[in-house]
Amino acid sequence: DSQIDILTQTAQTLLGVPYAWGGTNASGIDCSGFTRNIFQSIGINLPRDADQQFALGTISALPNLFGGMRRGDLLFFSGENGGVSHVGMAMDSHEFIHARGGQGVIVTRIDDDPELMQRFLWSKRVII
Repeated sequence: DSQIDILTQTAQTLLGVPYAWGGTNASGIDCSGFTRNIFQSIGINLPRDADQQFALGTISALPNLFGGMRRGDLLFFSGENGGVSHVGMAMDSHEFIHARGGQGVIVTRIDDDPELMQRFLWSKRVII
């Protein structure tokens, strides 16, 4: 799908951008600023914050059930005190791209970060 190709390409152009809380562009970006930025590339205006983005779309994966997740789906994670505190975008059913504090925009394999995956809530499909 061309929209998903554009999303993926836009996300990859931001690899290595430093993390900046409240940031929304290539000089510094946070997790929800990152997903909002890449979805704007296909004309979809996501809300600014991860907990607002969480309300959109339909569920495509649950903890330990990633088979239904596909490229372009949004992954949501809880904070240490609950709620929704982190968001990224699936590159496939095994890895996702996200802006992470202290690391900037990176690709993470689901199998390689059990600590983060303990906080995984679900992924949601915004593009049907």
